[in-house]
Amino acid sequence: MAADETKEFDLKSRSEGLNKKSAVRRHSSRDPDYNLWGLLSRTRDVIFKARANDLVPIGLTPRQASALLVIAAIGDKATPAEISRRLFREPHSVSGLLKRMERDGLVRQTDDLERKNLIRVTLTEKGQQVLALSKRNESLHRIFSSLSEEQRQQLELILEILLIAAVEEFDGSGHRELTIFLARLLNKSVQEVELKRTPP
Repeated sequence: MAADETKEFDLKSRSEGLNKKSAVRRHSSRDPDYNLWGLLSRTRDVIFKARANDLVPIGLTPRQASALLVIAAIGDKATPAEISRRLFREPHSVSGLLKRMERDGLVRQTDDLERKNLIRVTLTEKGQQVLALSKRNESLHRIFSSLSEEQRQQLELILEILLIAAVEEFDGSGHRELTIFLARLLNKSVQEVELKRTPP
């Protein structure tokens, strides 16, 4: 291929690439819900990385920290299935996570005394200590300090509404069961959750 033809081909390919990118931008801008999801997803990813950096000194990952928090919140009734549901992760994924955490001495998995086919998950003393250390969220404090108190309250309300709608989208539980689950998840009363839920 001659030099002039090569140059023309490169310019044409570049132009086609730019046109495709412009088309994607135009297409996405027509869907405000998709754009909002993209913004929410990118924000979550960046905050997740900041959170991960906070946890490096204590040798913990954000997912491990979340699991410790959930187990502590559930108390002595914690099971792999309930932990999986509250973390919105597949059971096999949580099972692997708990095995690694048990190996690291953070949790203990034991057979239920009354129901032998049920596994109970509890925090070890080390797990409790690490959980306390994981609550020192310097980067999160710096990030959220950019919001005023009014903005924080508005964001919390909006995220609660979105979380409820998202859980309703894929959770197959009955209306009452799902409401109770959401109340536990959000640390709210059943009545408060009902007010935020869309009609069944």
